[in-house]
Amino acid sequence: MFAPSTRVVILPRVFARHFTTFPPLRLVESAFELPTIDINMVWHERSHRLGMHAWLRGVIRDVVERQVSARLDPH
Repeated sequence: MFAPSTRVVILPRVFARHFTTFPPLRLVESAFELPTIDINMVWHERSHRLGMHAWLRGVIRDVVERQVSARLDPH
């Protein structure tokens, strides 16, 4: 991912597409099946139950869900 370089990175397609806007980086499909990944948010125990943190997690979750859904269903 560091141009010029021979380094390779494996990213979820939804993230990798973003980086193809930075030439000379390019997206290449994997030659083998990759496992799915889980994305989690973790807050410290002290702030986990605070209303503003719960609200922020909800906003982040909603934005990510909309972005992923839009990319999976381009219609």
